[in-house]
Amino acid sequence: MELQQLKYFREAALREHITQAADALHLTQPALSKVISQLERELGCKLFIRRGKNISLSPYGKVLLRYANEIFDSLKALDAELADMKSGELGMIRLGTSFPFKESLRLEDMTISFLEDHPHVDLNVVQASLQQLYQLLINREIDIAFSSMPLPGDGVEWLHLFDEQMGVIISVNHPLSKQEKISLSDLSDEFFYCNEPSDIQDITVQLCRKAGFEPKIATNVSFPSLIKRAINQNQGVTILPQRSYQTAEGDEALFDTQVVFRLLEEDFCVRNCGIAVLKNAYMSDTVLQYLDFLIQQTKPY
Repeated sequence: MELQQLKYFREAALREHITQAADALHLTQPALSKVISQLERELGCKLFIRRGKNISLSPYGKVLLRYANEIFDSLKALDAELADMKSGELGMIRLGTSFPFKESLRLEDMTISFLEDHPHVDLNVVQASLQQLYQLLINREIDIAFSSMPLPGDGVEWLHLFDEQMGVIISVNHPLSKQEKISLSDLSDEFFYCNEPSDIQDITVQLCRKAGFEPKIATNVSFPSLIKRAINQNQGVTILPQRSYQTAEGDEALFDTQVVFRLLEEDFCVRNCGIAVLKNAYMSDTVLQYLDFLIQQTKPY
């Protein structure tokens, strides 16, 4: 059995279609079929159940796919560790985050505290969507992902660390602005503005659905001033963590006296904050120390 055979087998198993797998591997369909047939002869069992051009794994094929995935994961870990050793970057932490860069996070504070105690550690941070974070982890381009919910995809472990209370920014002229707290269900007719790129739209949709309605997303914009203008004119609202608003409250480019922040009263109106890592992936000692630091800092006492 050769690695190339396993590579071809795994592609066919994932796509469940010989022609599509052959195209992805830049092979002809007969060439791929020949490799799989040869592998079946060597193992003495049928790996696929064939239904025309479509295929599905046999019980033997499912076992082989599990071991093939472990083999290729180990090879990726080997490449990553050797690359670290050769580049001298064992002291680097590569982070991905779905949280906005300008948003003050407890995770950010903890990271700064860790770096103060480890001044020789290099930190590289990229912002991305949940789907992009998953691909970055799978491709070994980041070590850890900060996100408000588990990443969509297999092979990733997500650990919940803590919650942040969510509220809503509304115009001072909004009928609900006089209340200390607002029920999310009372905003079902509002347009919701979501800053992009961030996780705010995903959280908005998730919370509104829990409240029993589908939110009307007004627009996804990367210009906070546009959101501020719309809210000032009572054309919509935006959901934001309480800590983020308190930190940005003095920034006139974001907020002014024409808007107010009110907590959402439903218990489920929180943002989960957690970290995602690739299962069974190689991580340098520096990354492991950082992970342990985050977990210890957020443990309940």
